[in-house]
Amino acid sequence: GKRLCNSFEWVSACQGKDAVDDDNNGNYADDYIEGNQFPYADFYEPDRCHVTGDRRDGKTVDTGSRTGCRTPTAVFDLAGNVEEWIEQTEERAQLAGGDFRVKEKGSCLRAHRSFGPGHRSRGIGFRCCADAEVAPRTGAIAAVDTAGNIIGKKVGSFDVDLVNTGAAGNGSQRFTANKLKGKVTFVSFFASWCSPCSRELPELANMVEEYGKRGFQVVAVGVDTERHLSESFVNKHGRPTPGLFFAVDPNAKLLGQFDVTNMPTGYLVDRSGTIRHKQVGFGTTTVDQLKDALKKLL
Repeated sequence: GKRLCNSFEWVSACQGKDAVDDDNNGNYADDYIEGNQFPYADFYEPDRCHVTGDRRDGKTVDTGSRTGCRTPTAVFDLAGNVEEWIEQTEERAQLAGGDFRVKEKGSCLRAHRSFGPGHRSRGIGFRCCADAEVAPRTGAIAAVDTAGNIIGKKVGSFDVDLVNTGAAGNGSQRFTANKLKGKVTFVSFFASWCSPCSRELPELANMVEEYGKRGFQVVAVGVDTERHLSESFVNKHGRPTPGLFFAVDPNAKLLGQFDVTNMPTGYLVDRSGTIRHKQVGFGTTTVDQLKDALKKLL
C-alpha cells in the first residue's frame, strides 16, 4: 500500500543532494554523483559503515550509530548491505545500491536489473517514498503481508507461460490462478542449476499418476532468467503426464508472490485457493511429508 522511491528520490537521499539527470534519459541513477559517496568495496574505510558484519557474525548495530555513514539529510547507508528496488513500473524497475562484491561500483549510482521485479533475497529490499496509502495498479505483483509466512493466505492472481513440450500436460499454453479452483495443487519452483530439482520432477509425475484421479495436480515453475534453460531442463527431466504442468517465470513474478528463496520450494494449495503447506528441498523425508499433507487435503 506504499509507493516505492523513484530514481530521483533514491539517489537524492543517498547522496544528500538533489540528483541531476546529466544525460536527460529520465533515469537519475546512471549519472554523476553530486554529493556523498559511501566508502565501500575498493574504497572501503574500516568502521565507518557497518558493511556486512551483521550477516557474518550475527551482531547488529543501531541504525545511524556510525555517524560517518550517513548523508547530510540523515539518511543511512543506502549504498551498502542491500540492493533496493526502485521505480513504479516493471519496465523501469531497477535495483539500486550494492555491497562489498560490487567493488568500485559500490555507490549511490549503481543501478541495474537482476532477475525481475518479483525477485528477492536476504540482500534485496526496498524502502518507501510515500507515507500515504497508494492504490494498487492492475496487474501489480501481489505482495504477501508477512514475508516467509504465507500459509493460510489465498493465492493472488497470476498468469504464467507453459513450456511448449509434450511434458506440458493437457496442451494448454497458459496456467492461471483460475486453474487452481476445485483442485489440490502443488506449486513447485525449480531452476536448471538445482540438482535436487532434477530428481524432484520425476517424483512429481509419480505423485500425479497416483493421486490425480482424486483431484491432485502439479504446476512446476522454472525460474531461470533465460526461459530456454527451463525448457531444456523440462525436456531432460520432465515426463509427459496429464495433470502435470511445466511453466516458466523468467521475471520472477510468481517467485516473488510465493516468497521463494530456496530451490526447490513448493506449496500445497487447497481446492479453495488457500496455501496450506510449504515444502523446501527434496529427498525421501520431504516426499513423505508432502504426501502426508496431500492426503489430508484430498
